[in-house]
Amino acid sequence: MILLQDQAGKALRAEFSHSERMPFQGGEHNREHDHRGNKEQHVIYYHSGQGRIYLVDRWYTIAPGEVYLVDAETLHNFSAARKDPHTYLEATFVLHPHRPLTGLIEELAGGAPWPTPFKLDARGRELVEGALDVLRAEARETQGKGALVELRIWDLILTLARVHADAAAQAAPRPAGPPPTGRQLVEQVNLYLRRNFRRPLALEELAAYVRRSASTVAHTYKKLTRRSIGEELRLQRLTRAKELLRNSDYAIGRIADLCGFGDAAHFSRIFKKEEKQTPREYRARILGNGEENAKRKT
Repeated sequence: MILLQDQAGKALRAEFSHSERMPFQGGEHNREHDHRGNKEQHVIYYHSGQGRIYLVDRWYTIAPGEVYLVDAETLHNFSAARKDPHTYLEATFVLHPHRPLTGLIEELAGGAPWPTPFKLDARGRELVEGALDVLRAEARETQGKGALVELRIWDLILTLARVHADAAAQAAPRPAGPPPTGRQLVEQVNLYLRRNFRRPLALEELAAYVRRSASTVAHTYKKLTRRSIGEELRLQRLTRAKELLRNSDYAIGRIADLCGFGDAAHFSRIFKKEEKQTPREYRARILGNGEENAKRKT
């Protein structure tokens, strides 16, 4: 289920039982949500204006370009400024099977904790606004139902995960001390690959991270590991892809996107070259073995 809203500080209010104490100030510019037993989750993107949002146990002052995630059954509230009310885009949906939205995006972003608030840069705003606009258009045509809407929801989730992963990588502390050499250089390169394999990477970016020339990084890595940095990056992507093929029901295209391959066709070519079978054949074989083992135990 999905509900998309495009608001400009309109007076919205959901009534609570008078017996329940709520930490909100009353008023026509407030919007309150009953969180009890509610499985809906929210992505809220603020486009402009001023206001506040209450989330879990505190108020946050809203700034344009911020994204807030609201997990199911989470206490939350909005308060718009009277002179310059905020405008925002909100996607509300239920995930099946249910799981916290924040935890899902953190997992897809490599484990980086989701910050509240999360301030988007210019590129992030462009990507998130685009994903929300496409989702809104699809939902209006289909009354918020159907496979295409579900795909657009996942596009939004994956976009948030990519933007979050990029921001976390940019904010990660640079190695301290003198520029690394030998095995220390290899360790730092591998760490950076593990944090960032989900997105396109260039040798120059790695070189800037370890503070060495691109040629020195490539030569040292190949000499000490007997494989190129590109081969190691591909190995890490394939390792994560096989985990998802074994342990999730994600579509092949979604796994390709999550693991940095870009699209399903490219992912399938690389996977078959390295594993001598397609991703679908690999998944079918793993699932078949699991069912066979279960039959033997019974």
